Amino acid sequence: MIASPAHIAIIEQIRDECEEEGPFEQEVPTDLFLFARGQPPRRDLMQIGGVPYRPADMPWPRTSTGQAMTFLAQFRFAESLDICPAVPAGMLLVFARDNMAIDGDPDSFRVA
Repeated sequence: MIASPAHIAIIEQIRDECEEEGPFEQEVPTDLFLFARGQPPRRDLMQIGGVPYRPADMPWPRTSTGQAMTFLAQFRFAESLDICPAVPAGMLLVFARDNMAIDGDPDSFRVA
């Protein structure tokens, strides 16, 4: 389980040691998301909960019945557009119904 920057440092150290035996056959670009407690130092960074980073004049996502949805998370891909170019403005916001049930109902989640 990767749960801190220290874990990443250890993994990179092990990879460096393994590469001394010879280069890896195939390298794949990878971006890592590490979460920490509390609010990020900038509002445009990744977070679970809190206040989303979005234009104030953008309408808040609603269900088909007009119920305001709950902000769940934002994922910042601005530095990852080389591997996920389809993310608008490099930011993915996830919203859900308050009483959501994962039952295949397309109205349960909204991605903006």
